[in-house]
Amino acid sequence: MEEQRRLIVTPRATHVVVGMRHLAGRKGASRRCLLARRGSTVCGVGGTVREWEVEFLVRADNNLPPDMPEQRRNELRAAERERAVRLREDGTLKRLWRVPGRTGWIGLFEAPDATVLHDALASLPLWPWLDVTVEPLATHPQER
Repeated sequence: MEEQRRLIVTPRATHVVVGMRHLAGRKGASRRCLLARRGSTVCGVGGTVREWEVEFLVRADNNLPPDMPEQRRNELRAAERERAVRLREDGTLKRLWRVPGRTGWIGLFEAPDATVLHDALASLPLWPWLDVTVEPLATHPQER
């Protein structure tokens, strides 16, 4: 017989124990802790624990005008790198790839919803010159 606590937690610490499952009747099993990452909301529903963060695949093409002065381009690129570091530190930007032969990039972002993602993307210094495509991702059944 399994015992499951249901609760909703928005953690402030780096990690927090948001629930425990007692696995009675299984050899060597006692308790498992369910951990949530900082900034995520975890909800136990019907005996399952679900994290309410959505992953987004973002493709962006950089359309800086060809006549933009090189000094301004370098300033924008440096500011873009700094902002990307901050987005990585707060957990919004998970991975980033360049597209060979192009000025574009592909990123894996995580946010509670599309509005929060939009705000993060709009905070990029190159935002006015980016052509962005966003795809929300769902877990494939083989990954469950």
